[in-house]
Amino acid sequence: MDHHDIPRAEARRERPDLPDRGDAAPGPAALDRIDWEAFRLVAVDLDGTAAGPDGRVSPQGLRALAAAERAGLHPVIVTGRALPAAMGVWLRAGLSRPVIVCGGALTAWPTAGRPLRERPLDPAAVQRVLRLARELDLIPFLYGADGIVTDRPSAWRDRLAHLNETPIPVDPDGLTPVASDGLTADEPGPVSDPAGGPAAPAQPPADPRHGPAGLAAGAAGAADPATPAGGPRGRPVYKVVLATDAQRAARVRPAVERGLADLDACCVATLPGLLEIVRPDATKEAALADLCRVLGVPREAVIAIGDGENDLGMIRWAGLGVAMANAQPEVRAAARLIIGHHADDGVARFLEAVVSRRQAR
Repeated sequence: MDHHDIPRAEARRERPDLPDRGDAAPGPAALDRIDWEAFRLVAVDLDGTAAGPDGRVSPQGLRALAAAERAGLHPVIVTGRALPAAMGVWLRAGLSRPVIVCGGALTAWPTAGRPLRERPLDPAAVQRVLRLARELDLIPFLYGADGIVTDRPSAWRDRLAHLNETPIPVDPDGLTPVASDGLTADEPGPVSDPAGGPAAPAQPPADPRHGPAGLAAGAAGAADPATPAGGPRGRPVYKVVLATDAQRAARVRPAVERGLADLDACCVATLPGLLEIVRPDATKEAALADLCRVLGVPREAVIAIGDGENDLGMIRWAGLGVAMANAQPEVRAAARLIIGHHADDGVARFLEAVVSRRQAR
């Protein structure tokens, strides 16, 4: 690859081995100061990172992942999405290492048939989240090992079905709280919207690239509506996503966190308008660290690429933390390198440059 094809990359000021960031990206010089042969695994987020604005990894991105796999820089998909979405990328790119899904709550080899690591929510936490969803007028989505279930049709259901490459059945009975959810008559009453007044309808962000038009559910991994992926029917729930519009999500997040304060559950913001409820130990960095121990890969040999709040831990943990140009400010500040925008195939161009350097050496 010629130098003019190398993706723009910025370097953190705090790292003495790389130049100051300034206003201009340092380009090839910054990449040339890193020993790329020392890395054996690259953890790659999907939304806002490897996936473009349409929610899909482009053909160029799939080719770059496949080239990294062949070069010995084994990609690991680390995503908040459900298993079917990661499995689709894994198969299309011809990857070999396990995938980490549901924000770190489930690690699996897509073809193994059983989890390598799982951190499901306690049923009492699931029921509490469902109660909060009703009181705050949020749309709940329960993520299990083989799919997702919700309680109503919505534009968010269409979008999440597209992103996760699996139909999302509507099954209100599957989300009905059981009587023994740990709540007592002494607990506080319904949680009100902090802004007061009637709750606004839950809608996805007004971004035409992500609107309901043209978003068709994928054909693979369909869940049986009679046996939802989680909830009172007995299957593990790895995370619950609460959906609304972006402004309301930010406004009601403190109320959700207060409602979960006495339970083994925490709230993380992911895509605009989504609040993700997981166990505190169901993080991307914890799952990645455990997987690397199993594979015998030291953290110094790991590259982690991401853009959002739930990527921050693994970017700090990895030997080389990489942020997208579109990443949140705190993610950019924590990363050693900043690469191209996800709309411009920044991950693909970065991996192509790394593979080229490994081959040249």
